[in-house]
Amino acid sequence: MRFNATASQSTPFLKVSLTQGADVFWRRRIISLATVAIVVSGALVFWVLVSLRREALLSGERLTNSLAHVIAEQTTRTFQTVDQRLQMAAAGLDRLDASGELNKATAGELLKSHLRQLPFVRALHIADADGRLVYGSDDIGSGVEIADRAYFQTHLKTPGAAFHIGAPEVSRTTGTWFISASWPLRSPTGSFAGVIVAVIEPKYFERLWREVDLGVGGSVVLFRHDAVMVMRTPWDEGGMGKAFPGLPLFTHWLRLGPTGTFQASGAFDKTTRIFAYRALPTQPEMVVVVGRSYDFVLAGWAKSRNLAIALWGLASVLVIGLALFLSHAWKEHRKTQSRVEEMAQRLTLATDAASIGVWDWNLETDQWFATDTYFAMLGTRPTSRHARRDEWLERVHPDDRGGVAAKMEAALTLADAPYQHETRLRHADGSYRWMHVAGRVLSRNVAGRPTRLLGVMIDMTESKNAEDMLRSSLRERDALLKEVHHRVKNNLQVVVSLLRLESGRSVPAARAVLKDMQDRIQAMALLHQTLYRTGDFARVHLAAYLSRVSTQLCRTHLPAESPVVLELDLLPVHVGLDHAIPCGLIANELVSNSLKHAFPDDRAGVIRVSLRRTVEGDVRFEVSDTGIGLPGDFVSRKAESLGLQLVGDLARQLGGALEIGPPDRFGFAVEFKGADPKVPANVAAAPS
Repeated sequence: MRFNATASQSTPFLKVSLTQGADVFWRRRIISLATVAIVVSGALVFWVLVSLRREALLSGERLTNSLAHVIAEQTTRTFQTVDQRLQMAAAGLDRLDASGELNKATAGELLKSHLRQLPFVRALHIADADGRLVYGSDDIGSGVEIADRAYFQTHLKTPGAAFHIGAPEVSRTTGTWFISASWPLRSPTGSFAGVIVAVIEPKYFERLWREVDLGVGGSVVLFRHDAVMVMRTPWDEGGMGKAFPGLPLFTHWLRLGPTGTFQASGAFDKTTRIFAYRALPTQPEMVVVVGRSYDFVLAGWAKSRNLAIALWGLASVLVIGLALFLSHAWKEHRKTQSRVEEMAQRLTLATDAASIGVWDWNLETDQWFATDTYFAMLGTRPTSRHARRDEWLERVHPDDRGGVAAKMEAALTLADAPYQHETRLRHADGSYRWMHVAGRVLSRNVAGRPTRLLGVMIDMTESKNAEDMLRSSLRERDALLKEVHHRVKNNLQVVVSLLRLESGRSVPAARAVLKDMQDRIQAMALLHQTLYRTGDFARVHLAAYLSRVSTQLCRTHLPAESPVVLELDLLPVHVGLDHAIPCGLIANELVSNSLKHAFPDDRAGVIRVSLRRTVEGDVRFEVSDTGIGLPGDFVSRKAESLGLQLVGDLARQLGGALEIGPPDRFGFAVEFKGADPKVPANVAAAPS
């Protein structure tokens, strides 16, 4: 086989010669089967969805009716409690009046004692037969007129009326809504003597009803039989005390019975709901209406519907796809040979366009062929041929020739030896160019020896040059960074020396301050010295750095035979430079604090520095000692200590918080999120 640079003419596609009748027959049969499958499955899915929707609505109605029963019972018990307390309060007033002890003070105490049992009632009031308030549980002014209130007129005009729940009204004293629950008072002769009224908080019912989960869009409304809205949740002040006689509840459903369910749009927010209504057992003039959103009730069914439709649609698409596949399978089979030839031509064009040289070596005839691109890479004419192996090896760079010959021999003798290498080949202009050569054995003889090799050759010269330039630039960058850190460390050491000289001629107070400054600068200098020695500028070995800072402080501040011991429990943790500097300064401040204050009078003890990663991957850094502990006035002195202020600021800079141990011991901890910075695998650190 010979590779040429010029693409041959495209082979025309083969024509399919099947009769028109057979073609139509198979197409109609496949389409008929696919149509029947889609229609039957769609009808089945539709029937199931309709059945499930009907069941979901029936279940929603049953649940709504049950919730209406629960809320009606809760509301009934609330009004029963008010009714009983009003009767008990009326009886108590009669006893006080009979004993001659009835006055404003005794009546007020009586009403307050009953009010304490009614957390949902704002106040209890007593009005005389003329509609003037005479007693109350709060400091209401005597003589306030309530004769025009509807509940008072009801008792005045209806002698037989007992417990009465009035429409919502606005208080004249507080300006807030209330619901009146009143009981008539009778004189010893049985004549009307006034009313005792409970001022009920409407919002109590909202809190009570919200304990029942109605779902999104749920509502509860308390109506009177005269269509006046007493209360609604969600709260709707615009409808309080208004009559809605045109609602279907009053025009139709209540006429059918005291309980029932129906579907309608809400009168307040136009949301379609399933409603269940129920008249209160002991107050039949009141009716509770519970509504659950139509969409919420059908939410589960809607998800099932969407899933079923999606699955049916997917199945239909698969059926259609299968039908199309079967319809055209015979055509694809006829086109296979044409496509193979076309792909071979395209492969030749693609390798030429990508500057990939393809070679084919027949070992039995020792003939060697290649594409024109192969020869163009070496600057030679396509007519030249290298029939023998030694002629080809002559082009290989002398330093690479031995390795290439060994790989070639291994590919020819070993069964599964890969044939792949990078080498330098001599160009026609005398220069050497880097080439990547890869091949594989295509056939072997009966003895198992290769008879034919096929492979490619790619020019890697530009990539190699770019790689060399990148390595050179990286070495220069590492050298520059190393020099920068070295100079910074030296400059910081000079500053430390200057501070040491200055402290020698300063007063003791200034000397202590200068000594603290020396330690802080020394901690930063140690970091730059660590970076200079390791040559890893992307991350810092925090354990080694903190060990050097702590050890340096103990060596500086403790005498040779000191009973104080430094204990290090530092697990390997790597952080970035922006985390390492604050950690070093925090260690400097806390260890220095322990050395200065924790062990007075040559007291023995241990200073412990620990470092680890938590289960969540955060970095936790702790410094503690077994010394005399924190002073009693630590909290007040904390704000005056520059070192502790610096530790708190550095902890916040790390994105963490400073934790302080119990008062009986010295212990500080800082926990922060410090991701382990990774060094790219292809970038080598500079040698230390």
